[in-house]
Amino acid sequence: MLYSRTLALAASLTARSSHTVSMHSQQPNAADAALVTATQRWVDGIIVGHNLCPFAAAVRPHTRYVVCRTHTMDTFGDELRRLDAVDPSKAATTLVLLPGEEFADFAGLMVLQPDVQQLADEMGADVQILPFHPLATYGGAEDEDEDEDEDDRDGEGEGVGEDDFDACDEGEEEVQASQLDAFDFSTRSPVPMLHLLRQADVDAGEEQWFAGGGLPIQERNAAYLRGIGYEQAAALRAAALAESPMST
Repeated sequence: MLYSRTLALAASLTARSSHTVSMHSQQPNAADAALVTATQRWVDGIIVGHNLCPFAAAVRPHTRYVVCRTHTMDTFGDELRRLDAVDPSKAATTLVLLPGEEFADFAGLMVLQPDVQQLADEMGADVQILPFHPLATYGGAEDEDEDEDEDDRDGEGEGVGEDDFDACDEGEEEVQASQLDAFDFSTRSPVPMLHLLRQADVDAGEEQWFAGGGLPIQERNAAYLRGIGYEQAAALRAAALAESPMST
């Protein structure tokens, strides 16, 4: 499952490289460099700093950072070919940062992700496409759909008065509060991005993790982040990014 592997294998995001590529200007610029720096701070301060991937410190593959502002699918095609050409025995992974307005909402990124995955599959590239986003959230989506269906059925043929609006507002606030899941911070990167992760690295990461025993990584991370709570998880993320001003 895509999301479960996201957490188990985020260690490959910890790589450091002086190779920063800007698809906007063909040369690294200050705005793009700030986005990359923020991403590196998030990896170090959250993913590594809070042991979301205990083996991350030992897995330091060379990461290619690509800031993509235009010609999105062309960029992914180029990056997939580049990554797939690397010898599987050599460490390599790619982060494509997407700072444009088109991906400002999590939904926009999740529309793009399957298209890029399909492109990878059609190219024969053995690569997974993993989404990370400042507003990433995975919990409660199915429950929301079910609740909406029930609300539609319950509301058929009924009038709505002023008291009903007040009750709805209170109910929405309660639902929103209940849906704040600290676990989401495991994938809340500072910049919308897709991680191009080779299957060879997936297999190696899983083998290393499970050799250590214990809970599956996503279960361990869920317990840890929910244990410290949403507000604390948010504060930790903010602290990790405090010295990296956002730039778009």
